[in-house]
Amino acid sequence: MRSALENTVSKREKRMREAARTLFLELGYRVSMDAVAQRAGVSKQTVYAHFGGKPQLFKSVVEEMLESHTATAGVDGDLRVDLLAFARTHLAHIYQADSIAACRMLIGEAARFPAEAQALYETAAERIQEQLRTRLAQALQAGQLRDVDAPMAAELLLGMLDGTDHHRRLFGMAGRTSEQINSWSEFAVDGFLRAFSPEFVTSTRMHP
Repeated sequence: MRSALENTVSKREKRMREAARTLFLELGYRVSMDAVAQRAGVSKQTVYAHFGGKPQLFKSVVEEMLESHTATAGVDGDLRVDLLAFARTHLAHIYQADSIAACRMLIGEAARFPAEAQALYETAAERIQEQLRTRLAQALQAGQLRDVDAPMAAELLLGMLDGTDHHRRLFGMAGRTSEQINSWSEFAVDGFLRAFSPEFVTSTRMHP
């Protein structure tokens, strides 16, 4: 069992990390360690003792945010159902206020923290595409899709899902409502399936 001292240290570190996350998302890298300490209710020396310095604290916060991004595509159900579930989970995450703020922050600090910016891209794009590639490859083997390159198809579907709504939000404009997001998810997924399902090929051959 953890001792009372270990629990106290853990709670204090959590407060510091949460304070840093909030401030970094609000103000970017220009946040001072004094501000983090004040927000967390600890001394500046305590913040330095736990994280070493602002670069290490920033990296720690970014890594924690990256770990929270999870959107998976099931491989055992109906293809349309699986893709719709993936689409809604993915869009719900990237449209969260913290996700938008994190994108803005990393874009602004990409030159200073290229590794962290690359990690965000790999998590938000590469890892998500891998989930889709796996599901689409399974669908190809099952004959649910016509012959198509799975990586290219995954990138295409992600582009269709994101549309321009993510860019609107990054620039501070109003995005789609929850109802509109659901409608857009269905529109994008159904358009994708019409383009790549065997039924689509059959119908176009029958009706040139």
